[in-house]
Amino acid sequence: MEDCFTLSRLNGDDLLGIEPCKDLDCVIVTQKLRGCSLFKVKDQKQTHSWSLKRGHAFTSSVVYDRQSDQFIGIVNNKTIRQWPIGESSLDRTNKLLVTRDVFRILVHSSFPEPIAVLKDGTINRLSQVKVQSNVSETEQGSGPDTVQWCHLVDAKNNCCVVCVFQRNTTGSRKISISQLNGQTGEILTESHAITIGSNNKTVDIVSCSVCHESSSLITLWEDGSICQTRLDRHTPSTIKISSIGISSPETHIQTLNESCVAITGIVNPTEHGKTGLSILDTKFDNIQAWRETNQCKKLFNIENHLYVECDDSIQVYPYDIQPPKLLSAIGKLSDSNTSKDSHSLPEFRAIPDENGDLQNMALKIIDPKKISHYKAFKHLFEKLHNLLKKTSNDFLSNECCNLVLVRCLSETKFWPLDEVRTIIECSSIKMNLIEPLIHSLIQHEDISLLHLALQKLTDLPEASLVKCLQFYISVDDSAFTKALETSQEKDEEENIFGKAKSQFINQVLLVMYSKSSLVTALKMMSFSTVLVLLKYLHQLISNESDSNGKCQPSLNKVIDWISLVLDAHFNQLILSQDARTIIADLHEVVEIQKEFYDDLGTLEGLLLQLKAKSILPQKQNIGLYSIEVLHL
Repeated sequence: MEDCFTLSRLNGDDLLGIEPCKDLDCVIVTQKLRGCSLFKVKDQKQTHSWSLKRGHAFTSSVVYDRQSDQFIGIVNNKTIRQWPIGESSLDRTNKLLVTRDVFRILVHSSFPEPIAVLKDGTINRLSQVKVQSNVSETEQGSGPDTVQWCHLVDAKNNCCVVCVFQRNTTGSRKISISQLNGQTGEILTESHAITIGSNNKTVDIVSCSVCHESSSLITLWEDGSICQTRLDRHTPSTIKISSIGISSPETHIQTLNESCVAITGIVNPTEHGKTGLSILDTKFDNIQAWRETNQCKKLFNIENHLYVECDDSIQVYPYDIQPPKLLSAIGKLSDSNTSKDSHSLPEFRAIPDENGDLQNMALKIIDPKKISHYKAFKHLFEKLHNLLKKTSNDFLSNECCNLVLVRCLSETKFWPLDEVRTIIECSSIKMNLIEPLIHSLIQHEDISLLHLALQKLTDLPEASLVKCLQFYISVDDSAFTKALETSQEKDEEENIFGKAKSQFINQVLLVMYSKSSLVTALKMMSFSTVLVLLKYLHQLISNESDSNGKCQPSLNKVIDWISLVLDAHFNQLILSQDARTIIADLHEVVEIQKEFYDDLGTLEGLLLQLKAKSILPQKQNIGLYSIEVLHL
């Protein structure tokens, strides 16, 4: 995702929508009172604009119909206007008065004509709305449900109009699906509805989008669950495909392809709890990109550009979906042969009745609005932890703990030390949470908990490894002495940092790593820290013969670290005068080690000659039956 630029200022007017236009580099921006405008995205210039007279306002985003080469807009809910790009005044445009409120006009490049969606969920081709305009409103009979979102999505050779209705009195959501012939535009099947949620459902849909590649509806829920509803099936089914923690009214979702979605309002624990725009790969459950944004109101996706309404302007983020990296996907990809249609991931809304309290506790503890004080948080966490220990579903337990960990890392009012320690000890932390966890522990300068995390966590990111190392080097020795007493581990060896500090640094040096990734991460280390680290590595390689073998890295490991640090800061080490002494010291100790191994090579040659000229006893493998020849 690239850096953003400002497309337009809104000047306090409500943004209704942003739609594609005839040219790929052009978009339609519709505001409620100021009208609609065409903008070239490349240079952010306004090319055309149309405004309405006083007392009239657009109530839905203006769309462009490629079949008729005209723009279509809805004014005051009951007037549909159509005009070409050359028309300068909307007063002279064709208009159609209807008796029922129109919610939105849907267009598709391969569909023969626009689709009109009324607020009560009625769907018709635009040409058929003229016939219905003469029908009296009493004959129409508007239903109790009101459409909140509607989309047009490809479904094999046909199209589907999917409408998501507002939440009704029973606490559930209704989705209606209507299939239309992609060639003629005729409605093939009458709309049939499916219900998401139940009467006792405590969470609701926050935002939704459609995926044309998979012919599905993607919904984002208040508890952070991202669900997929397949629309090309005889009986649509909903499954959970990912989770982001906690969502809010500022959270919006847009699908980018079959596996990636863009989401606003994501809290990044590594950026002091700031919110921003992220691209999430739901297949591997990792964030590909993140950018900090101000308060987000709406999100649109058009031609590899994300349009975000932030404060009083429209910000544009160009993006390019990268293929998922193997290293970031290890351990996250579920069995590709498992059908998601018949096997869905466990989720809190489907917890068995015998653990009915688990759902309410989990959703309550991760919501800072419901639990805002540490005393209440601690009490509820103890109850939740005791309940999780009784469940046999390890995945459910880990999923719940990871959600609570997100709450802990994003919390600003208190630092739940004991709860974080329990999660580290008892659960399997997701890969995408390890780096925020390490960052948060460093921010709180919690050495003992960081020591525990390094022992328990596997596949630690190299960037976090370097951050730990830099943090340990910068902290005073006395802090490590206290932490060492807590961990009940002692080391009598003395070195440049002192006994306790050396042991913690050695633990970081012993962690497994990828050399190529570690070189990249080491480039972010400050040069002053690099010099201190080289001095310590020089001492380790000098005192290698005194290694106790338990907590000190081997000679090969020390040589690897020296080589990687020198490689990462090669140019700075050449130019810096402060580095000359340590470079000379390292060269000297390497020469001494080289002479030592040369002497071992000479000794090996002498021993080989003695072995060849002497009759030495040879080890023989004697079986159960053998014939031995004795020489007398």
